[in-house]
Amino acid sequence: MTAVYREQASDDTVKIAEGVEVEEQLTARISGQTLTWTERRLVIRSLQHEVAAMSGLHHRLVQAEEAILALNQHKQGRTPLTTVEEMQAAAEAVLKRKGVAGLFRLQGLPY
Repeated sequence: MTAVYREQASDDTVKIAEGVEVEEQLTARISGQTLTWTERRLVIRSLQHEVAAMSGLHHRLVQAEEAILALNQHKQGRTPLTTVEEMQAAAEAVLKRKGVAGLFRLQGLPY
């Protein structure tokens, strides 16, 4: 990985990303003629984007956990879940809706 820096007004440099360059040999046939070229692909990982993504993931995980814990709270108009299967299905639906399916392990769910 190669570090990417930005110069600040105070003559300091700040690391803002990491990246790598990948070269790939490509070939195409156009009008009966074979053309070959090398394509450079730059793969960049922004440090600021990583922080924002991790923060968003943490927020969704907390929301999912709170929603699962609230699944069987008695509320007006809500039918309580009576079986482990119902609770499991409802919890999995919450995880899918919050975009965190596969990041939780559901076990011992009370019903």
